[in-house]
Amino acid sequence: MKTNKTLLLILSLSLHLLTINLWSNDQKSTNQNSNNILYLEKLDQNIVSTIETLSAFNYAVGKSEGKVTGLERYKNFLMEMTIECSKIRQFVVDSKNVDDREREAIIRMAILTIRSDVKYKVGIVTTEMNIQNKEYLKNIEIMLSNQKKILESLIIDEEKAILRDGEINQDFLNYHAHHFLFSLLIDFLQPSDFLGFETRNLLTSRIKTLEAELRKEKNYRK
Repeated sequence: MKTNKTLLLILSLSLHLLTINLWSNDQKSTNQNSNNILYLEKLDQNIVSTIETLSAFNYAVGKSEGKVTGLERYKNFLMEMTIECSKIRQFVVDSKNVDDREREAIIRMAILTIRSDVKYKVGIVTTEMNIQNKEYLKNIEIMLSNQKKILESLIIDEEKAILRDGEINQDFLNYHAHHFLFSLLIDFLQPSDFLGFETRNLLTSRIKTLEAELRKEKNYRK
């Protein structure tokens, strides 16, 4: 009789612990979904800001009264960058009426637009790895923000020269290409605290790949 009571007690405790564990996992899933929604909202706001910056750049050079050599090429470049931003914004639109898992998948697809040609190795992300990823993303955001400010100063100087000389040179386009890249990366980085372990690790992987390539450039400013 005692054995049966003991067995029933063990089963009862086991079921209780299982219920607590399932509830905890469900809570984590619900909380992460809420964070994913916030991440996508913040990302969208940041992308809109980047589009507005592209429009401002377009206006700055386009207001020249005389003919500017290379202006059409420059305008086409800005338009292509705006289209890229719109594609990322579409991910946010697509995430509106989907379930939790699909929303997580959409975030991954959005992040994968950053160097989509590089394969990502899926694996377990430990708490320690996640802490390291958070620290790395925080530091790289600061670095990219500093790089962006330097480029903005260079772009303004070049704009003055263009309005004076009536010609857009390759340096000006290169400055803009890097400025756009850094702006876009910051758009993804700024709300990264809302990401889960796996999606944060994916973003870290993409950024590290780009950082390694940027450091090889002669004009890269550390």
